Amino acid sequence: MIMNLLCFLSARNQCWLWLLLYSFFCIKIARALIFTFQVGAVIEDGEKVCTGIADAHLGYKFAVDRMNGVSGSTPLSEQKRRGLVTQMFIKDAEGNEHRVSFNYTRVAYECAGSYLDNFALHQGLMSDLVNQTHFLFGSSPVQAGIENDIAHKARKLLYHCCVTPDAYYAQDTPYIFGAPASNSKYTLQALKSMALAGGVRKLFVFYLEDNEFTESTCLSAVQYVNDVVVHLAPDFQIVGSVKYNADKVQVPNFIEETVVEEAVRLGAEAIIGCDGERTGHIVAEALADRGVYLKSLFLTVAPARKDFVATVGPRAAENVLSAVQWHPSMGYADSFFGTSAGYTSDFEAVFGTEPSYLAAMASATVFSLAVAIKGAFERCTFTQASMDADALLFDTSAIACKDAIGQKYLGNGYDLIRKSLEVQSLETVVGRIEFNQHRRNVAKEPAITQIQSGVLECVMPLEFANKAIVMPMPAPPMEEESSQEEHIGDLPRDAFIIVVVVILGVALLLAVGVVLLLQWRIRHTSDIFSQLHVPLDQLDIIHPPERLADGSWESGKAKFCSSLVSLEPLSEIRTSASMATAQVKHRHPLSVSSKDAVCEALSLEASSSAEVSVEVLDQEDPPQSMEKQVLSSKLDMGVNFVHGNTLNLKPHTTPHMAYSQVLSLVWQCQRLQHPSIVPVLGASLSLPSMPPGMAVLITECQELGSLSSVMEMDDLMVLDIVKQLDVAKDIAQALAYLHTKEDPNLGAVLPNKLSGVSLNKYCRAKVHVPLTALVPDSGKITKRQSRFGWGASQASSPSRMSKQGVQEARVKGPSAGERADVLQYGLGVVDMLAPQAASQPHSEVTSGSYSELRNLSPSSSSGSAQGLGISTSQLHLLQSRHCPALIELLCQCCNLDAQQRPSFAQVFERLELHSLDIVHAAQQAPSTTPSFNPMQPPRQSADELLYDLFPAQVADALKSGRLPDPEPYPCVSLFFSDIVGYTELCSKLSPLQVMAMLHRLYMRFDQLAQELDLFKVETIGDAYMCVANLRSPQPECHAALMAAFAFGCRKAANEEFVCPSQPELGCIHIRCGIHAGPVMGAVVGTLNRRYCLFGDTVNVASRMESTSVCDNIQCSATFMQLLQQQWPEAAGTAQPQGERAIKGKGNMKTFFLYPPSKPWACGNLPLDSGHLKGLRLTGRHPGRSSLRDMHDLECVVEGQALV
Repeated sequence: MIMNLLCFLSARNQCWLWLLLYSFFCIKIARALIFTFQVGAVIEDGEKVCTGIADAHLGYKFAVDRMNGVSGSTPLSEQKRRGLVTQMFIKDAEGNEHRVSFNYTRVAYECAGSYLDNFALHQGLMSDLVNQTHFLFGSSPVQAGIENDIAHKARKLLYHCCVTPDAYYAQDTPYIFGAPASNSKYTLQALKSMALAGGVRKLFVFYLEDNEFTESTCLSAVQYVNDVVVHLAPDFQIVGSVKYNADKVQVPNFIEETVVEEAVRLGAEAIIGCDGERTGHIVAEALADRGVYLKSLFLTVAPARKDFVATVGPRAAENVLSAVQWHPSMGYADSFFGTSAGYTSDFEAVFGTEPSYLAAMASATVFSLAVAIKGAFERCTFTQASMDADALLFDTSAIACKDAIGQKYLGNGYDLIRKSLEVQSLETVVGRIEFNQHRRNVAKEPAITQIQSGVLECVMPLEFANKAIVMPMPAPPMEEESSQEEHIGDLPRDAFIIVVVVILGVALLLAVGVVLLLQWRIRHTSDIFSQLHVPLDQLDIIHPPERLADGSWESGKAKFCSSLVSLEPLSEIRTSASMATAQVKHRHPLSVSSKDAVCEALSLEASSSAEVSVEVLDQEDPPQSMEKQVLSSKLDMGVNFVHGNTLNLKPHTTPHMAYSQVLSLVWQCQRLQHPSIVPVLGASLSLPSMPPGMAVLITECQELGSLSSVMEMDDLMVLDIVKQLDVAKDIAQALAYLHTKEDPNLGAVLPNKLSGVSLNKYCRAKVHVPLTALVPDSGKITKRQSRFGWGASQASSPSRMSKQGVQEARVKGPSAGERADVLQYGLGVVDMLAPQAASQPHSEVTSGSYSELRNLSPSSSSGSAQGLGISTSQLHLLQSRHCPALIELLCQCCNLDAQQRPSFAQVFERLELHSLDIVHAAQQAPSTTPSFNPMQPPRQSADELLYDLFPAQVADALKSGRLPDPEPYPCVSLFFSDIVGYTELCSKLSPLQVMAMLHRLYMRFDQLAQELDLFKVETIGDAYMCVANLRSPQPECHAALMAAFAFGCRKAANEEFVCPSQPELGCIHIRCGIHAGPVMGAVVGTLNRRYCLFGDTVNVASRMESTSVCDNIQCSATFMQLLQQQWPEAAGTAQPQGERAIKGKGNMKTFFLYPPSKPWACGNLPLDSGHLKGLRLTGRHPGRSSLRDMHDLECVVEGQALV
């Protein structure tokens, strides 16, 4: 009838057109199907609560009604206004959309009788429901075990909304899924807050042991305390725990008399309880009735119920903690329910009450299952014009599907939905859902709630908290007692008490003040001893200090408070225990032939505070006729001259002091707080293998050791100019800090060049402060030092200045001690910057020598630069490698005239000012080629690694300390590949085997990329990304190079076994994609910087790979046009694939590439062209694929063959 009417209204010759349109419309209507899936759950009902899971039913019903558009749910107009999804559709491979709806069945029962009776009732109802539904929703952890067994035997998917214990998922049953976070995380955040913020030190734990949820929750808390909390707060402890079964709970007053009373008896400051709702009520009420004050109370289940405050009362409920899966304040959102606030308001509009976390989790479970169904049939074609949900799920002939690699899928629709749910990663109104191998959600974190002013508030995690946590809980206010005011005499009772207290208080304060004044010195000394002295039983010695052949000591290593520390012998100080053996003063006469040996003599015992007298004697005149010319003064090393050419060095004895005085120096050293000073932790006495009475300084361990050892072992670590500059600035900054302090006033700090400097694991320098630099001078004893027995006998070298002297020196310039350190600093930095000259003979200079030898000729040291303490060869080497500003600064530091040396503050400022010039000059200077050592393996320097990871211009920018500018590339060729079936291989192999497979494969890819001069961008998992015409200009052949690279990669992959120990797995198969076009290259971010490519070309190349098939190379039409110009033979063997639907691009023509048999002719390109240098295949590793392997491909250039 409709067609007759249309034909009547239309021209006769157009009737056939209307008929065609009507037929097409009917076909589209017939292809749009509606699938109604049967879902259900067994959930209790009635006033008596068995499991407390009844709220989950409301969540299931709300989500199903909303998806089905049932009257009474949120209006469709409101959902559309908010931009929400109103219906769910299955979209098949042909683009047809089919409506999805759920028919929800709740099997309700009323709790009655014993636990076993309810268990049997639930089991029977679940057995009946499993045969009536397609998918099952879970109920509570109490019934989870039997529900899992029934669903697994029936091979029906069971999706839990509220079952949290890990044990129910560890059985790895393929049909059991869980959306909530694990209950093992419930107490972790609360425990950390108790230990760090709440000041809790005594914890009491109780739990119901025959319930999987309650037992695993509290056992996880106990394990977390033992593994983590005790390290955060060492005095935190579990003072007691009580576990019981369900039968004990039924005993009258069991909880009050056994659990609560035990916690009170043990003096618990916090309680964690894992039990049901009823027990939570009893515990909260019992604690309030007894007036027990706790800093924190954490209970499972009960505080999260809506009636908790009304049941136990506001006083008992206030500030009680609990854990929930969701709270309305959490800022989650999805496309179906909208935001958490929107979900809450919609739910309240339908049911008249706010949703609990059980209802929200149930709604999210329904949404997650619907999304899994929606995405399960994207690669399927429906072969029947009309079918229902049963046919879709279980009739394998009703659908024709392909898997991810294009192979025919032989399973049914039910397994497709299950697999779709396994790989789901979905944002919901309760948080992210993402499953692990046991199909439980691992992307979600629980929320910690606290009742504040009668309302359940979210307090953790902080990003979702709407209230700050109250911990420790405030003490309950005392109840006011009404009574008449009493009088004592003429004064009110309170006023009389105040007067008496004031009088007694004044008298007591006077008495106590006298006692405290007398005990102050003793107590202060005792406190320092207890804080700084480290007993031997607290040190886990790894290796003790060792005495070297030259008499010096090598520091040891030990573990102290779980940290690695260094043990440094204080050989420069003798404690009172070794005084008896130190009374003999040693003389070490040395005879030298001339004044030229002065510098060598001054280097003796430079690290100690010994004073050395140098006498130059005339060999012809008798000693009694010699007249001394004293040249040494207020420095650690003194030199005395007489006319002649003999030197006599007389070191005085090592300082002696009591152990308490040593600890005083350690205490002062601890107060020197600076990032570039080695922290001192304490001291110890009489370590094993140490001489009696020799103290050991305990310092923070510097992982790389001393700077001098790092410089000597340059075959293991290279300090480039950037690191060398950082080291020099660190040392200068530390010494500037030390020499500007007035208390303590230090002398010379550097013993011999930079021998007192160490490097930590970040290659930052730290200075060791010798304790001898802190020894007070005679006549300048402070009150603090006098309490430790300092006197005139403990005088240091005369170079130490008084406080007034320090102030005067600041006006005049650097002190003598600072000038001596500047000299040592300059010599050390010169040796660091010019290490090859260190082996050449030059004058050894020690602390303070040059500043005092005014009568010594500057050129008396053979090979020294005029007026400087460095050799001529070092000066020439510096001038050839470094900028003039740095050379000028080092020459001033090494000047023999101490008055010409700058202060450390000036040194640091000048280094900071000229940093960029110093780095640039050193990088531009010609580098010397190190001698070849066949026994030493080649190593890659930091610069080589930098230029390997980034293009040259980007690496130059990063080395100069600036962020490189983005750089456009008008045309590049991009390559993507990934391994076919990688996810399945990961499930069959161990992580180590997967890593080995990728390493073997990527080594071959990398070698091909190097040979063809391509730039490897990155690898992510099994994905490999490479680009041509970026690192080196290759405008005329980058497409051909990329095609050759793709052929080689495919061949290399097919030659590599997945796992050599499992040959049955076969070889690796990959799919590849290539596209050409413009990109933008840039370095983004500040951490773990990488060079990234941006642009539509990257997206299209990735789509070429993802839509390719196994062992095929798919390219775009754009790339094919370039390939036809650069390698016509390879373009001729390509097979067009027609137009393919490319996500985000529509339909695009693609091609499959195959290697040609004809060699590649490069035309007129020069042989030494930069874009052909990668084709040289000399020195190849046997067995590796190459261009020679790819059909004997060769490049012919002007009659020459380049293989």
